[in-house]
Amino acid sequence: MNKVCLTILFFSLSLTSLLAQTPQENSKDLVNQAVFKIEDKLYAEAIILLDSAIKEDPEAIDAVYQKTFCLHLLEKNQEAIILMEKLIATNKKADGSCYQLLGNVYDASHQSDKAIEVYNKGISIFPKDGSLYLEKGVVYAGSLNKVDQAVEAWEKGVENAPTYASNYYYLSKVYCNTNKKVWGLLYGEIFLNLERRTVRSAEIGKLIYDTYRKCISVLSSKKVELHFIPETISKDKHAQESFILSFHQSWLPGVKKFMKSKSNLDMAALVQLRKEFIKTWFKNGKNKLYPNAVFDYQNSLLDSNYFDSYSYWVLFRGKEDEFSPWLKNNKEQFSEFAAWFVQHPMPISEENRVWKGMYK
Repeated sequence: MNKVCLTILFFSLSLTSLLAQTPQENSKDLVNQAVFKIEDKLYAEAIILLDSAIKEDPEAIDAVYQKTFCLHLLEKNQEAIILMEKLIATNKKADGSCYQLLGNVYDASHQSDKAIEVYNKGISIFPKDGSLYLEKGVVYAGSLNKVDQAVEAWEKGVENAPTYASNYYYLSKVYCNTNKKVWGLLYGEIFLNLERRTVRSAEIGKLIYDTYRKCISVLSSKKVELHFIPETISKDKHAQESFILSFHQSWLPGVKKFMKSKSNLDMAALVQLRKEFIKTWFKNGKNKLYPNAVFDYQNSLLDSNYFDSYSYWVLFRGKEDEFSPWLKNNKEQFSEFAAWFVQHPMPISEENRVWKGMYK
C-alpha cells in the first residue's frame, strides 16, 4: 500500500472516530485543546475553541468556566461576569469553583463588596469548599483592608474544610506575627503536612523556625524567657486552664533541662525542647483536656522513634546549615522516616481537625 493510500486511510479513520464521539466528548476535546492555548497565553484562540465546545454541549460547565477565565485574563471582566452569572443562574451543576472565579472577577473589577457577596452565596451552597473561605479572606485582607474579617474567614475555612491547605497558610502568617503565636505554629505545622514540597512550604517552614526562636529567648545560661502567650494572660485567674496557658506551662520542664545542659538554642536544642514539651503534655493529661490532632501525631512519632527526624523536617528550612550535618550523620534514620512518612501522614480530617474555636 503506497503512502497516499495510507494517508487517506488514516484521515478516514480519524474522521470516523471523531464523528463517532458524542457532543459531550467533542466538547471535552475542544476544552482540552483550549487549555493548551491558555497555557501558551493564546487567549483569543482559546475562546474560539471554547465557543465551539459550548456549541457542542451548552451544558459544559468546564467550557464556560475556561471562557470566563480567558475573558478575565483579557481584562474583559464585564463580559466574564455576565457569562458566569448566567451559568450559575441556569445550570444546577455549577460548583464552588464557579463562585470562586466569579468572585475573583468582581474583585478584579473593583467590586470587592460584590465579590464577598458571591463568596458568601457559594459558601451557603458549598460549605465545605475551602477555596471560597480562602478567597473571601484574601479580598478582606487585600482590597478591603479588613484583616480581622480575613482571619475570621480563614478560621471558618479550617473548621469546615480541614484538608484544604491554603487557609492554614494565611493563618500561620498572621498569627506568627501576633501575640497568638501558638496558633501560628500549629496552623503552620498542619500546612507543612498538607503541602509538603512547594515554595510556600519552604516559606512556612522558615517562619515556624523563626517563631520558635522568637518565643524562646536565651538571656543567659541561667535565664530563658518564653513568649508563647500574651503577657496579660497569666494575670487572669479564669485563664489558668486555658489551652494556650497550658501550652506555655508544658514547655517549662524542657526549658529547665535545657538550661542545665546547653546555652545555645540551635536546631538540635529546638528538637529536644519540642520532644520534652510533648512528653510533658501527655504526662500531665493535657491531651485529654485539650484533644489536638497535631500533638497526637507528635506523640505517635515518639512511639515510632521518628520524632527527631520529623522535627528536623519541620524545622530544617529555618537553618539548613545546621540540618545538613545532622542529615549527613543520620541519613539512614531519615530515609526510614521519609518512607514511613509517605504512608503515615498527619490524620487531619473532618473528624480529626484543629481550629482556634475548638477550645471555648
